[in-house]
Amino acid sequence: MRVTNLTMLVTVWHLIFALALVSAGCSGDALPQNLSVEYDWFEFGQVAEGESLNRSIAVENTGDFDLTFSAHPSLVTQSATDTAFEIQAPIDVIGPQESVEMYLTYNHSPERISYGYIEFLTNDPDEPEQMVVITGESLVPLMKVAIDPPLVDFGYLASGSNANQDIEIRNEGTADIEWFSAEISVGTDEFYVVSAPSDLIPPGEARTITVGFAPEDGSHETAALNVDAGAGQITLSYVATLSGNTPGSAGNTAPSVTITSPTDLLVLSEIEDLTVVADVIDGDQPDSALYCTLESTQMGAVEQDVTDPATDELTMLVDVYNEDLGELQMIDYPGLHTLTLCCFDEISAYDCDTMVTSVLEEYSVDDADGDGYDTAQGDCDDTNPGIYPGALEQVDGVDEDCDGNPDNGTEAWDDDGDGYSEDDGDCNDDDPAIGPDATETANFTDDDCDGVIDEGTNNADDDGDGVTETTGDCDDTNADVYANAPELCDNLDNDCDGSADEDCFEDTPPLDIIGGIHADRVVVARTGVVELQVIVIANDGADLRYAWQSDSGSFSADSGDPTTSSTVTWTAPDEPGATMLWVEITDQASTDDEGLPLTDEAYLGIEVSSNDPTATTSQRGSGCVMGATGAPSWLALAALAALMAGLGARRFR
Repeated sequence: MRVTNLTMLVTVWHLIFALALVSAGCSGDALPQNLSVEYDWFEFGQVAEGESLNRSIAVENTGDFDLTFSAHPSLVTQSATDTAFEIQAPIDVIGPQESVEMYLTYNHSPERISYGYIEFLTNDPDEPEQMVVITGESLVPLMKVAIDPPLVDFGYLASGSNANQDIEIRNEGTADIEWFSAEISVGTDEFYVVSAPSDLIPPGEARTITVGFAPEDGSHETAALNVDAGAGQITLSYVATLSGNTPGSAGNTAPSVTITSPTDLLVLSEIEDLTVVADVIDGDQPDSALYCTLESTQMGAVEQDVTDPATDELTMLVDVYNEDLGELQMIDYPGLHTLTLCCFDEISAYDCDTMVTSVLEEYSVDDADGDGYDTAQGDCDDTNPGIYPGALEQVDGVDEDCDGNPDNGTEAWDDDGDGYSEDDGDCNDDDPAIGPDATETANFTDDDCDGVIDEGTNNADDDGDGVTETTGDCDDTNADVYANAPELCDNLDNDCDGSADEDCFEDTPPLDIIGGIHADRVVVARTGVVELQVIVIANDGADLRYAWQSDSGSFSADSGDPTTSSTVTWTAPDEPGATMLWVEITDQASTDDEGLPLTDEAYLGIEVSSNDPTATTSQRGSGCVMGATGAPSWLALAALAALMAGLGARRFR
């Protein structure tokens, strides 16, 4: 209720209490009638579409005289839908110390929150007007699925092996999921569905999908698991991404390669072959999964594709001269050869070692450090046997291979020319299209090396509603918008059908005070204490601010600062008379059409009496109890007539 004339409202409250005096009568020593309702605020809870909830509330007279009602308890609905609540309360009189039941019904409403109050008008001396707040929540028939995890990384698996992982499917909606399916929609047959639930999934429950990965080799594989869920005519589609043998996958380490023979520098003649023996150790992959190459700085690959090295030891026989092979051999390249032996596992993790040999040439006597090269032959540091042409680069800022580029070929070097090395965050330094600055594309690959696959693309669920653009989300920045979502009254096309707000469901309530200010009494003795409360419907209760005020008396908060408290106490002044209390509430989180914070206000008149209206007749001394049978006071009638004459024609609302 909004007051336009505060003085007028105070005058009206004088009128109310003058009327109360007129109804006064006399009786013996007893407590006055007193209305006691089982709840101050009755919450129905949640009701599903097409359903209703029936509840009862006890209404009691705890006094010693009849509690009479000037009208049956009535329902005042403040929310937009008048049919949400129904009341059956044909109560006229409640005898002393008696209780009756009042019956209420809450029907599913097109508003998420329905609210109002029940009004009681009785001859209770200190609370002639009372109310009970009622609220209910209508559940929109929402189908919503959460997939956890949305990205399944199987880590490294050797070819010929397999593994299973579970994905939890949770029903986070308010409707049963009646049917369910899961299949690999994009990718190879190396991924497969092991099992998927087929039974109904009620709201709040979860089921498990088991998916498997059986790689044919160590190459990186991805797939999309398409999950369809349905109820009635509604079908929703969700996507989980599967990845296996991803570069950098957990559970895999590079092999270790160490050349064990020859240990001395060799000069090869045309009738000799070179046998290279190395320890090749890989604890994660079988020997058959390794791929080894031996290359020469002079002629490139000398021997390669040794796919079945012996356990822990690799022997490579290199033809120095064999005229039957029909291709160039080392004999055609006399001089120094730096040979690099590298072994790769199935996901391209590798290790290398080097050795130096000479073909048809003696080693230089000017080689100071014994690595096979002198300065004239390209040794850029003839004091260090680890530095020579073709030596393995280390991440140390030193040019070990004497090519003028320190650290090239290491994890500190940008191998693919995209501006980033492995140390800089390049998760695939063999592909210039993959790196920290790359653009993520819908290819089930982590192009930008942030650990997330396809984010920001049509394959990714960017707003967390479980649906991607690929599966029908027309706004993947808003979790309330996706194909077949509930249509809310928010000027958006929530269900992605091309129309906004058709047959919409009001999800966000306005700022509204339910039933005004609630007080534990409206007639109080001088310096008496009254408990006050406002019950507010708002979009975000955390950002509400309260401004409590009164004509006289003082406020204190029951809990915390009165500017942020919905419940306060008010201490009446020492002088009798009518006084006005009011509160203004501001919602800092919501604004109106002009961009101003939403506000609402409520008012309450309280009569400060010289006597305690709840006292027994002997305590009050006058022998008169509110509502008792007796002749009206002519003085009270005279006062009432004078007040009515002064009202004039001014109105308030």
